Amino acid sequence: METKTYLLNHHKRWTDEEINILQELWGTKPISYIAKKLNRTPLSIHRKAERLKLGAFLDNGDYISYKQLLEVLGFTYNSPHKLAWVRDRDFPVKEKKVNNSYRKIVYLNEFWQWAEKNQDALDFSKLEYLILGKEPDWVDKKRKSDSIKTNTIKITAWTEYEDNQLINLVKECKYTIKELSNILHRTESAIQKRLENLNCKYRPIPEPKHNDWTDEEVDILLKALKEETNWTAIKQLIPNHSEKGIKGKCYTMFKTQKLNNIKKLLSK
Repeated sequence: METKTYLLNHHKRWTDEEINILQELWGTKPISYIAKKLNRTPLSIHRKAERLKLGAFLDNGDYISYKQLLEVLGFTYNSPHKLAWVRDRDFPVKEKKVNNSYRKIVYLNEFWQWAEKNQDALDFSKLEYLILGKEPDWVDKKRKSDSIKTNTIKITAWTEYEDNQLINLVKECKYTIKELSNILHRTESAIQKRLENLNCKYRPIPEPKHNDWTDEEVDILLKALKEETNWTAIKQLIPNHSEKGIKGKCYTMFKTQKLNNIKKLLSK
């Protein structure tokens, strides 16, 4: 009975009132908002808008306001590190004249081109499917990869309990950085930085020496560097090496540990 009800709600006929609401809100509100208001899925909203030929998502054109794009990606307009995209990463924001005033906009095709080259700066784990209209093929893989990272690694602020736990663990002098990462569900770099901020004199014990790389592991690493978008996902594919060890191997091969730069080198 519940399955039949769901199917009926999912495929229910659109009323004139619902169509009017969709046309009124399309271009001013996110698809998630419209879907919730009409009690429909974001996918059904997107498909109906296509049939009605309402144009691309937001502003009824092929662009979106810079503020709305940041909200869709989960940031506020004044997020300092996101505003740095424009300064440091050539984010394709432009100005458009609307009613005798100018506002910042981003053309969606330019955003997707920029996003593909700057995947390391983005988290698509909560990006709703088709909320920005048609997506490039690589986006869904990026979404799934970021979801793995989000579900396995904490990115929230450290609590007093976690600080004490970290200090007590390193005081035991028996855990490597890789083991601490698995216990605390934090990245290795986050643990190292937290120990520095806490002015803790203790450090994780060194990784066992002579943990040589096999040809098979190098092949896996090269493939992962091309396909994955974060170190957490890469580390899961090579469990015998720590994140620090993987980055060290990358530096030996490419003279850089920046994932985005490595991808550019591999693409050549």
